[in-house]
Amino acid sequence: MPTPQVQVQVQVEDTGETRDDEIDRLLDQAGVALDHLDEGSLPAARQEIDQLDVQFPGNRTAKAFQALLRRKLLRVLGPGREVKPTSSHDPDAAHQQLVEAQTFLREGRDDDARSALERGYSHDPGNAQVTECLVVLLKRTGLELYSKGDSAQAIVHWQRVLEIRPGEPETLRFVERAHSVSRKM
Repeated sequence: MPTPQVQVQVQVEDTGETRDDEIDRLLDQAGVALDHLDEGSLPAARQEIDQLDVQFPGNRTAKAFQALLRRKLLRVLGPGREVKPTSSHDPDAAHQQLVEAQTFLREGRDDDARSALERGYSHDPGNAQVTECLVVLLKRTGLELYSKGDSAQAIVHWQRVLEIRPGEPETLRFVERAHSVSRKM
């Protein structure tokens, strides 16, 4: 039976602008979760749903999709049932995501690299290589956005760094500077 086509209007975040490629990635991941639900692969659906806030940190639209998909998962499960989360500690998967991210970086595909690194980090937050690569990419992306005048999105990236490395001095200075510039405008 063909899946009905659904028109989705995405609420743009406070920045006033959400990139089309990010929306496409968000819709793709939500679609994968729905496909798993339709197939009855509930652990895989839950994993995809749980990854939304990892892949799109600070994105309110992703949080809304995540909440909606979790409700759908609960309805599929029925009352009083629960699907156990999949094991997230997988050093081999983290390494595989790091290798994939490095390939994406060589190809200039920073968004794809970030997604791979976020997946790798979720598999093994203790992997120093994955963590360092993710932090460097987030900082660099934030600086690029800041230099283009998009302080709000720069701050989102830097706040993710601070979630990974709380109190990291350089990133704290970046955020403070961006906030001070925003207040002057």
